[in-house]
Amino acid sequence: MEDLGELHNLYGSLSILGLQHVVDRRESLKANMRKKEHVERLSLMWSRSFAVIYR
Repeated sequence: MEDLGELHNLYGSLSILGLQHVVDRRESLKANMRKKEHVERLSLMWSRSFAVIYR
């Protein structure tokens, strides 16, 4: 998850799967998703639940 923080040029749709494995919220904060200005659709998936966030 925190590896996403290094990716600055993401565009379009992004799906993040396996969020049940994120054990520390600091790991997700390092992803810096608020700065991903060009991501138009973000899909988040925990084991069997699913959320879609539109900007």
